[in-house]
Amino acid sequence: LRRAALRRFGDEARGDARLRARLPRLALASVAMGAVCLGAEWLLRDALAMPVWRYAALAALVGAGLASYGAAVLALGALTPADLRAALRRGPAER
Repeated sequence: LRRAALRRFGDEARGDARLRARLPRLALASVAMGAVCLGAEWLLRDALAMPVWRYAALAALVGAGLASYGAAVLALGALTPADLRAALRRGPAER
């Protein structure tokens, strides 16, 4: 898959040194988010089975995953607040 991407996109598909340095911390943040989601699913298992409450429980589960990933990424130093501000400031065409 990587070779196909390199053939198709050339140097744009190669990770730079900053990505290679941050990749282990991003992976660790993903593992932390997975653990939080598993725990939240266990806590919300009854609500997820109820017809009316399942949507609120699902929103809470997604919110917990989003918040935990964001906190882990910042805590592990995979991204800095300045990186996040810069990414949000750029328009869709610049990303």
